[in-house]
Amino acid sequence: MWKVTNNVNKIILDKFNDSIIEPFFRVLINLSYKINEGQISKPMFNSETWRLSKYYNFSNSNLYDYVFNKKFKKVPMKVVMNEILINLSLSNIVDYYKIYKTQNNNINKLIYSVKIVVVDKNLSKIFNNYFYECMFNDEYIWTTIYGQVYSRSTFHDNFKKENNEMVMCPYCDLDTTLSTANNNVEHMLPKSKFPFLSMNGNNLISSCFACNGPYEGKGIIVKSPIIFPYIIEIGNYLDFKIKQKDETIEIGINKKIVTDTNLEKQLNNYLDLLKLKKRYSSNKVFKLVNTKINVLFDCISGFEYNDDSFEQYISQYCLGNSKKEPLMFSIKNNIKNLKDYRSYFGK
Repeated sequence: MWKVTNNVNKIILDKFNDSIIEPFFRVLINLSYKINEGQISKPMFNSETWRLSKYYNFSNSNLYDYVFNKKFKKVPMKVVMNEILINLSLSNIVDYYKIYKTQNNNINKLIYSVKIVVVDKNLSKIFNNYFYECMFNDEYIWTTIYGQVYSRSTFHDNFKKENNEMVMCPYCDLDTTLSTANNNVEHMLPKSKFPFLSMNGNNLISSCFACNGPYEGKGIIVKSPIIFPYIIEIGNYLDFKIKQKDETIEIGINKKIVTDTNLEKQLNNYLDLLKLKKRYSSNKVFKLVNTKINVLFDCISGFEYNDDSFEQYISQYCLGNSKKEPLMFSIKNNIKNLKDYRSYFGK
């Protein structure tokens, strides 16, 4: 719901793309070309085939040797790459590289309505198992290509600092990400369906555990068209209605603000993707919002505010606590509907 940025992490992760992913594709395409031309034979599963590429040289040999020997569940990456060379043709590999470039170019422009393409299982393993799972936290790789250690923990720290030391989940505004265990490097477009986007900083966000999981959150579901917090402050386009009789909160699109049909579809898909209508309808959420609104009103009702100055105070309160206190959009959206508020100002 909160408009956020991830510029620092995006710049760092672009170094991974430039130093690891692009060279991987260059080596793979070059080796496939050599096999196609009969210059080399198809590799054995455990052979050090990457050393036969024209891109392997003295300046990068240590890094390349380390990367291709990196293991996931005891299987080195070179084995998976050799399987790709055995099973895929040169044209297949080139086509996958074009898909990789197209998808990442779209995400770099914050275009998230990306077509799902079935990617070869071994290429998916390279991106998800080796690049994302193994190398995201790899000290040697990051000190080599970036000059310092980088990890998931660094990702979360950078994200929080860049966004006003935020502790609220930018997806839901319900849960905090204060605890290390409640921080997830979340793929907005799931890596199981978009492996080529697994290391793109514009597809990664620091979210709470609930939003990342399948039960309360998005899991691996894909919705299109879709909008995400890197584009707009989604909470400002939503309506939060407190249903006192039912003791629940009804969340939907604010039709007074949203007049574009495509934006309405994107917002509805966002609410459905993260199951926010169900999560906000919880009686616990209702009670917390009600309590926070009443406490806030009680704290300031003794001062001689007029309607305009009260509204200004609420705006300043919400701005000062944005990204640090839960349910701020719900509070801002509903405080004027409070019975005591209407009575106080003769509404």
